[in-house]
Amino acid sequence: MRLTALLLLAACEALAQTNTTSPQFEVASVKRNLSGLSCTATLGEQFSVCNITMRELLPFAYGLRDEAVIGSPAWFGSDRFDIVAKQPKDTPRATTALMLRSLLTSEFKLAVHEAQRPQEVYSLEVAKSGAGLKTAAGTEASECKPASADYVRHLICTNVTMADFAQNLQSKIPPSLLDRPVVDRTEMSGSYDIDLAWVLKFDTNTGRPTDDEGGITLFTAIAKLGLRLEPRKLPQPALVIDHAERHAE
Repeated sequence: MRLTALLLLAACEALAQTNTTSPQFEVASVKRNLSGLSCTATLGEQFSVCNITMRELLPFAYGLRDEAVIGSPAWFGSDRFDIVAKQPKDTPRATTALMLRSLLTSEFKLAVHEAQRPQEVYSLEVAKSGAGLKTAAGTEASECKPASADYVRHLICTNVTMADFAQNLQSKIPPSLLDRPVVDRTEMSGSYDIDLAWVLKFDTNTGRPTDDEGGITLFTAIAKLGLRLEPRKLPQPALVIDHAERHAE
């Protein structure tokens, strides 16, 4: 299992952390993987990944999608590594991401800076008919939980702002359905309870989700809420690689 699949939510959490925080793993080992063998990624007292590239590590460590990493050398996508690190029990996933930043800085002499760059995104906007959302019923913690049954997929959100909702769309729905970052541009205030449900069916020719034969795509389900996802090009945070040294081992 890839790191990005195991820890997708942590990417957004890590992005919210300040750059002044520099926690480090208790013990860590980084080695070149020349065997091509993979393993199951783990997150706990031992953080480990196998046969992984820098292009896969950086989005998790810095809370950005791969396309937001700019100026990376070719070996970021070709050289593969095994990482085994020890961390305190119950370490938050966002803290693990920050410790990974420290490890990459030390092992690869990685130097980066953040910038704004135009990127292809989905803009979450209110439909012309107006949003039909349910105001949050209580004061429960803000969260979105994915659920599924057969071909029906759900994202059940409680007490979320539109910014929360956009972030959860990006972090909890597979890139095969949402292949761009999601940016909240609804200008809606307040918190809402949202039950987003769609039927996962695929066009047999293209392999892409379809509305045919009763299938409700993710985009159609969002439209039923009085919202829409519009493809746009907007300035977004990006990570610029200033320096990196290839790992010798």
